[in-house]
Amino acid sequence: MSNDKSKDSRTRGPFQKFAIEVILVAIAQFFSRGRGLIVLPIIAKSLGVVNYGIYSQVLVTIGLFSPFALLGLHTGMRRLLPGEKDEQKVKSVFWAALAIIMFNSLVLVGGLYLFSPLLVEGVFKVDEAVFFLRVAAILIPVFVINQVFLEYFVVFKQSRKYMYLSLLKDITFIGLVAYFLLSRGGGILALIIISIVTTALCLFISAFIIIRQLGLCLPRLSGIKGLKPYFEVSLPLFIGGYGQWIVHSSDRYVIGYFMNMASVGIYSLVYTLCGTIIVLSGPIYFVLLPTISRLWDNDKKDEVKTYLKYTLKYIFILLVPAAFGLSVLGKQILEVLATADFTVGWFLIPIIASGMVILQSLSGVEYVLILVKRTDIILKVVMLTAVENIILNIILVPVLGILGAGIATFITYLTLAVIIWKVAARYLRVGLDYLLIGKVVFASVLMSLGVYFFNFEGISGLLITILAGALLYFLILFILKGISIREIKLIVGKG
Repeated sequence: MSNDKSKDSRTRGPFQKFAIEVILVAIAQFFSRGRGLIVLPIIAKSLGVVNYGIYSQVLVTIGLFSPFALLGLHTGMRRLLPGEKDEQKVKSVFWAALAIIMFNSLVLVGGLYLFSPLLVEGVFKVDEAVFFLRVAAILIPVFVINQVFLEYFVVFKQSRKYMYLSLLKDITFIGLVAYFLLSRGGGILALIIISIVTTALCLFISAFIIIRQLGLCLPRLSGIKGLKPYFEVSLPLFIGGYGQWIVHSSDRYVIGYFMNMASVGIYSLVYTLCGTIIVLSGPIYFVLLPTISRLWDNDKKDEVKTYLKYTLKYIFILLVPAAFGLSVLGKQILEVLATADFTVGWFLIPIIASGMVILQSLSGVEYVLILVKRTDIILKVVMLTAVENIILNIILVPVLGILGAGIATFITYLTLAVIIWKVAARYLRVGLDYLLIGKVVFASVLMSLGVYFFNFEGISGLLITILAGALLYFLILFILKGISIREIKLIVGKG
């Protein structure tokens, strides 16, 4: 027991700084996800089921091409740059990596422009989607470069800038969507152009700040050669990125092939709603990798283990009740966010939300494999589960429709999480607190019963129900001693 206390005391200061960075990133990412929920009713009701399906399919396609532009280099930089002490090398590596990413992006824009008719004919089956896809291709370089710039701020402990820039982008996006879709009757094209403009605005401001801090230099051969260790980490993640795209997004193509765009729209909206779970864990994982990379490179493995232990604990505490709450309130949320046409997919929420909880709760241990530079293992596991996902979708969707896609998603997420957990344990074992998990599930069940029986109607009633449910859950968890005053003080800096 005394040993645990001494570890906590050693970790307290850095963990508080870690918590502050997580909070700053969380504010940005919560608002970003909240942005989606704010504009979702406007978009869904303005576009309708079929056009929303086309719009979702366009975004999924952009998501298919983006990993090739990045080549996984952004993750390689998050892993290796935190431990780099030579400022000149940081500068050389950063701009060399960005030049490669920019070149890849432009090649992809050209390829998507040329081959979009074939893609639309095979998947979209709606001729006008060719134009939308070609315009949306511009999102690839804008999105990936902006992603690298924003991650620069997190890598070098400037999360406040990350927060401000992300908020600027999202607030501008909300304002423009509300104006053009509600006042001007805009459609898919307006949404795509708004995404390009708001992301580009964030990109240019980020570039100005980074150039002032880091300086600007033309990529040199020495800088490109210096990327070799980054590629060793990133290339398996790049290839695995396509496997992840298959795992997370290919079901839309299978649904579109065997069914129709309306079914794609319904499934996409439900999946997007369940994706709000990820925003609860996203900020923690986003800050976690550069933080534990510094510790690992300084041979502080015990502290790495402590960070992972706390991360898993708080991920379970946050995600499990979120899944329960979504399952109970899902149909009502869909009615508020969209039209009645979308609510027929409410039964998918418990299935997809459960799968996301499992994947997100255990995916933090994937960072162990990145720390030991065994990203090739991640690649193999992801590709294996990608094949599993495709096979399951092809078998289940023709028989069960969108329910089959939901079941395939759950099984794939479970498989991916379990295998990664087992393999990572060979390098660093992080135990699960099964007693805590039991307390979290019990508190979530009691909260769900309270929410179900005392649910209020309307948008304001829904917000009150969510807030009351959250308060009830944390009260029960506190009574069960799932979280203590000492831990709360540790996070806020008074421990």
